[in-house]
Amino acid sequence: MRFSDFHHESIQVECSEVSRSLEGEMANDVRLAAMVVGVYPHSLTELTILQALSYNEVVTDLGLKIIGFTCPTLKCIILSNCAYVGDAGLACIAGGCKNLEKLNIYSSSRITDDGLTIIAKNCLRLSVVNFESCTSIGNQSLEAIAEYSSQLESISLTKCPLIGDPGIVSIVSKLPKLTRISLASMEITDKALKAIGEQGRSLEVLSLDSIKGTTEIGYSFISGAQKLKVLTVSSCSSLTDTSFISSSSNGGFPSLKRAEFRSNNGLTDKGLIKLTEGSHMLENLKLEKCHKITTFGLMQALSNCSNTLKKLSLVQCDQIGQPPVIPSPQPVLFSMKLKKCKSIGEPFLAWIGESCKEAKKIAMVGMSNGITDTAMYAFLKAMGGGGSVKSLDLSGSWRISDWSVAAVTAAFSRTLERLSLVGCKGVSEEALGVIGERCGKLEDLDLSLCAVGDEALRRMASSSALRLKTLALAGCGGVTDEGLAALELMGMSLNGLNLIRCSGISARGIESIREMLWWCDLVF
Repeated sequence: MRFSDFHHESIQVECSEVSRSLEGEMANDVRLAAMVVGVYPHSLTELTILQALSYNEVVTDLGLKIIGFTCPTLKCIILSNCAYVGDAGLACIAGGCKNLEKLNIYSSSRITDDGLTIIAKNCLRLSVVNFESCTSIGNQSLEAIAEYSSQLESISLTKCPLIGDPGIVSIVSKLPKLTRISLASMEITDKALKAIGEQGRSLEVLSLDSIKGTTEIGYSFISGAQKLKVLTVSSCSSLTDTSFISSSSNGGFPSLKRAEFRSNNGLTDKGLIKLTEGSHMLENLKLEKCHKITTFGLMQALSNCSNTLKKLSLVQCDQIGQPPVIPSPQPVLFSMKLKKCKSIGEPFLAWIGESCKEAKKIAMVGMSNGITDTAMYAFLKAMGGGGSVKSLDLSGSWRISDWSVAAVTAAFSRTLERLSLVGCKGVSEEALGVIGERCGKLEDLDLSLCAVGDEALRRMASSSALRLKTLALAGCGGVTDEGLAALELMGMSLNGLNLIRCSGISARGIESIREMLWWCDLVF
């Protein structure tokens, strides 16, 4: 049979959607051809190729030619590290896969503007494009997409050095349905940011990471995108307080619901306060490595959005700690996360606890200095001594003792579904055994690197109320074969068990638990 006999126009079948992925040594032209023959009657709609260049056989333009000839219903293609695929391969996709909606290309030097222009002209249903580390793709590609891809809704560009202002301006000004833009490790100027703000009429999500070439004034233009709901800015040295001070004079961010800032050293209390003053719908605020924002700035920001904010995340914010004594309005949080904030301790927890009375998810991770029994007491007292928390993560809190475990399991006994105590070495085996007796709704329990022994497992397993789905005991050297045997009492509810680095368990013990809990996903 000739290759051309596979052309889709000569075959009439009723198809169902199928996705396929070729990775590593399986990613080559021969496997691709075999896969197409096997799935053709079911209609391939999504194809992922993750190339490993250490192998001699790889995917080339010939492989994409096979796809182009035989898979007219392809809607999504992901090409990662496919160094031997170029414009000719893309042209074959463009000629035969006119229903293509999502195009993702990662780490490519052979694909150029010529190949992407052909895609844009022929695949008029494109709605999502992602280009990362594509060193030969330039402004011409984006101009072609802006000209022909009127259905485009999302674009992500990362480490594409030939793309600059002209390409960004083209897609923003000509694509009325564009709602998401992500730019990372790119060099643009204020002209591109101004176009995003002034012409991104439908823009709802904007992510900027490690952007070079802009000034603080450029970021002030972003507020012009009045429908913007999500703003993420990471490692952008040009972002300063002035950016948001200028934005506030233009009306701020009236539709903004989520704001995330990471490693922006130019952002201080003044900028954060100005941002929240003009963001009257803000529901989610995340600050990470923002070392110039203090507790005063955070309190003022939370006061500004006290009627709307539901989620707060603070990660490695070193200047947030001792709260001022001046009272201020506080939001009602549904989710609160603190991670590795070295200055946070009892006073801050006593203050933020007031906002967590209705919280469903609380995480205080890696807070080895600030989370103690006294701090937990202050936090729970501020919450009113109880609550409806479903997920609690205290990982890395090695200074808490049995008292804290007893307190939280009592406070949240009726609602707690997930509990993580990874590395809480100050908690004894006796306290851990109480968990099963108090928390009848608990489904996921992580006791990795804790002082868990056989007695704790026996007490949990014998609890008639406990119906765990997953249990993690990684690094718990006190667990032996005898303790594992008790897990049979948990019945069919246990679906996942982590026994990595459990030195007290023998190979025979592992085989025994595998036979006993044959349905369970066991990791050892």
